[in-house]
Amino acid sequence: MNKPEPQYYQQQIVLLRHPKPLVEAGICYGQLDLPLNTALHSQNEPILQQLADLLQPFAIQSSPLQRCAVLAKFLAGTHKAVQLDPAWQELNFGDWEGQNWLDIEPQAISAWQQNLADFVLPSGESARQMQARVLLAWQQLLQNRQTSMVLVSHLGVIRMILAELLSAPFSAQLRLKVDYQHGVLLKRSWLAETIAATPVRDSEVWQIEAVNISPQGLVEHLSSDTATQL
Repeated sequence: MNKPEPQYYQQQIVLLRHPKPLVEAGICYGQLDLPLNTALHSQNEPILQQLADLLQPFAIQSSPLQRCAVLAKFLAGTHKAVQLDPAWQELNFGDWEGQNWLDIEPQAISAWQQNLADFVLPSGESARQMQARVLLAWQQLLQNRQTSMVLVSHLGVIRMILAELLSAPFSAQLRLKVDYQHGVLLKRSWLAETIAATPVRDSEVWQIEAVNISPQGLVEHLSSDTATQL
């Protein structure tokens, strides 16, 4: 019996940064669970509703911190669950969380800035430790090829995923800009006998279709893709 010919499959993945949180200027925060700036969120609700409608076929994962989870649940609507995973949280600044940067010992900040990858923040973690948890969760996420996906998370998480896809060194991550409530649109394609089958070796291709794209830009891009597929 002849094996079926491999078919072409593709999957979209949206990495979406949370909206601006409600916090005073100059406060250190990573895993500090800050509320959203509800005034700004309400202002953007019409375009976010359009985005939510387009994302209905997408599975949604999110950091459990409320500045991410509130947006993720809004996009999911009432008909879909959001998978919350602490692996998608921002850097844990430990004892520095919630402090004004001006109140943190300058020598400690200097030591961190001279070793951004491996300096372990007091009672927190290093960026290298964060990267390990993020990339482990990323590899687990990629095991799902059945549906397109949205990940609502933080700047540091998005930078680490992009750097992994680009094979960029750690030092290059800080050059990647993603504004509040902006995102990255990724597409991966592959050949396989069925969507559930193991991909043909070396057939997987990644494309970074947009970086620092606004909700309006995502709506336009996803609408265009939908129209093309009809």
